Amino acid sequence: MSARGVDLGRSRSLFVFERARSWSENDCKAVTARAQGLPVTLRSQGLVVTMARLAANEDKDTASRILKGMLLAWLTVENPYLGFKGRANTTREFLELLMTADRAAYLAVQREALALAERIKLISKAFFSGKEQDNG
Repeated sequence: MSARGVDLGRSRSLFVFERARSWSENDCKAVTARAQGLPVTLRSQGLVVTMARLAANEDKDTASRILKGMLLAWLTVENPYLGFKGRANTTREFLELLMTADRAAYLAVQREALALAERIKLISKAFFSGKEQDNG
């Protein structure tokens, strides 16, 4: 693995960790439950459909709001290597960008979304386990 890959992996983990620290216990529980299926959803439905579904549910589902926000922030603002950085400020702009991207760019951003989803799944589960033990 290259140093760049290690740096990106660490950046991904730090990004998730910093956000997870601020979650309430209820948010942590909701995100942990929803995040367990996020990688499968991304693989089976693709990034456009996944983002659209998260956006459609964000008003009534805290986990959808948090997960959509994390994906959007990582893929358009925080990730230093993607060509989408700074090119979309809203979910709608991001979806339009994805739908007009060439295949290689779309697959690259979808792979990165999947890698982030795996980190969210792992770190949220660790945080939720820790919060359960704190209350037990």
